[in-house]
Amino acid sequence: MTPELPANASRDEILEALSATPEHDIENRVRLWNRFTAAPSAPAIKVRHGGRPGTMEIWQDGRWQAG
Repeated sequence: MTPELPANASRDEILEALSATPEHDIENRVRLWNRFTAAPSAPAIKVRHGGRPGTMEIWQDGRWQAG
């Protein structure tokens, strides 16, 4: 029996459920694998040029910061 996961399950939770699913349960393993590959791995990182040569800024805590 495959454990039920919330819709917003993390990749780690999905991978744990996939590991706990028996190999013969192909349907659920495929379903979990599809969820795992579609889940975001990390928040998107926004970077921009810092205005001077060789500098950049990173969007963090709701504002641009030197990176």
